[in-house]
Amino acid sequence: MSTRRATPASLLRRDFAVRAAPAYASNPSVVAVVLGGSAAKGHADRFSDLELFAVWARPPTDAERRSAIEIAGGDLVRLYAAEEDETGVVWSDAWKIGRCGDVPFTGVEVDMHHFLAEDVER
Repeated sequence: MSTRRATPASLLRRDFAVRAAPAYASNPSVVAVVLGGSAAKGHADRFSDLELFAVWARPPTDAERRSAIEIAGGDLVRLYAAEEDETGVVWSDAWKIGRCGDVPFTGVEVDMHHFLAEDVER
């Protein structure tokens, strides 16, 4: 994302993503954490959610997903069961930005999607 043209809302979401990513990346089974959606494109507004993607070497457990949300300072809304289609398996979580120090947009929804590295590499 180019910071030259990004909206202030995109920059705030990007900054939070940078803070939240280590909650996932600290798990040795996580290969990558990626920012997506309007924040990644630089055109998020004050109503935008935050989309994050984690790429795993193996399927994540519910406990790992919950733990990362807690470490990131989020408030869990829902963990969704794995869904499979022709591109592979995806696990999704919905959570809200909660107690995270000086973050000025508490309550923004985070849509977290988990993919297997083998599916992403195809």
